[in-house]
Amino acid sequence: MDEPSLACVRHPMTLGEHICGECGHQFCPECVVLPFGPTRPPLCIACALELGGVRRQRTGRPKLSRRSVKERLMLQRQRDGVPEPDPVEPVDPVDDDPAWLEGHVDPGRLPGGWRATFE
Repeated sequence: MDEPSLACVRHPMTLGEHICGECGHQFCPECVVLPFGPTRPPLCIACALELGGVRRQRTGRPKLSRRSVKERLMLQRQRDGVPEPDPVEPVDPVDDDPAWLEGHVDPGRLPGGWRATFE
C-alpha cells in the first residue's frame, strides 16, 4: 500500500493529523469532530453530518473501503507510536488493617487520590 499523504484534504498547506474513521481521508484538527469521544477515531464534518441524518453533499472524494480505512488508522497509530494499553491490576484498599477501617490511615495511601476526611 502506498504511504498516504500527510496533508489535510481541505487545507493542503496544513498537516493532516487525523484520519476520518468513516471515509478514511486525512484531515487537520479544524476539519474533524469527536462525536464518540477521544478514544474512537474522529469523523470529518461531512461524514458526521451524514451520520446525523443530513444528506451527503458531493465532496469530490469517494469513501474508501472499510479495509482501507482500518489500514490507514493502523498506520497512523504505528506512526504516532501509540502503545497498546497495559492491563489494569485491581487495587484492594481493604487489607484487613483495622486502622484503615477506623479511618486512621493517611488519605494519600488510598487509591484514586481521596483526600477528604469524613467525621
